[in-house]
Amino acid sequence: MLSKITSAIILVLFVDMVLTKCPVGCLSCFGKTCTSCESSYFLSNGGCLPCYMDCESCSSYNYCTSCKPSKYGVHARCPFNCDGNCVNMKCHDDTGYCAECLPGFYGLQCQHNCSLCKDELCDLRVCSKGCRNGYYEYVVSAIETICQRCPSNCKQCTDSKTCYICDDGFYLYAFNDNVYCVSCPHESKCLDYCVIQGCDACQIRNYSLVCINCAEGQVFNGNSCESIKAPCSQNCSTYCNNIGICQGECKDGWTGEKCLKACDDKCSKCSRENEHICKKCKDDYYSVNCSLVCNPSCKVEEDKKHMWVCRRILFEWV
Repeated sequence: MLSKITSAIILVLFVDMVLTKCPVGCLSCFGKTCTSCESSYFLSNGGCLPCYMDCESCSSYNYCTSCKPSKYGVHARCPFNCDGNCVNMKCHDDTGYCAECLPGFYGLQCQHNCSLCKDELCDLRVCSKGCRNGYYEYVVSAIETICQRCPSNCKQCTDSKTCYICDDGFYLYAFNDNVYCVSCPHESKCLDYCVIQGCDACQIRNYSLVCINCAEGQVFNGNSCESIKAPCSQNCSTYCNNIGICQGECKDGWTGEKCLKACDDKCSKCSRENEHICKKCKDDYYSVNCSLVCNPSCKVEEDKKHMWVCRRILFEWV
């Protein structure tokens, strides 16, 4: 009889615990004891306590594990708002980087306007085709670039100090390693006007301003025209310094610092350090010093080591 009473009591208690409504915040419970919590609550001493107001989930009141929609800064209790240019104001909990931008915006937090991009085309983090005229791409990080303004009166530039195409009516001006655009002071010679002192004409080569025609008796040294202490050989394809050393490549058939040494007879292009080492042979000659002639059934080719070799021609009979 006692065992039946005991069983009945246990059953009543069990049913009571199962049917009892869980406390606020509990997802599941056993009697009044919470075993798991709803979103935005954390388990503590058998109960569920609310997370900090901007936390979607947390392990304690002061430590969020995810933020509510439109908030970020998970390690600081999500105090920041996602940028309004993020689609649905959704961004990464820790960085605030947008997963997707509204049309017309790009950047880590969609904070940059695509109107500065060429043809106003942009991807999530960069301009699709670079920046429009008057702006250049500035690398913010490995995953983000922005458009920054070129120097004044500059149409295209590489950075804030180096212009290589000026607006109409303006001309390149080099000063202290910077290249700017200025108005032309010589009305009749604007097309030939060059701001390098002593230079009659200049051009942009490899994004640098160089003089292609210094005044008589002067030579371009890479920055300005200066008086010649030694003449520049006509065999130099670029320009010389003031002691006559060629600052670029020698023309074909010539070598040496001043491009005054002739390559070997059968060599059309040779090493600057040694005229006997040939980089390109004339006609059907090959080898390092072009001393061998290629058989008529073969042809001269450059191999992977940039050496000239003779290879057999494979004929296909039709």
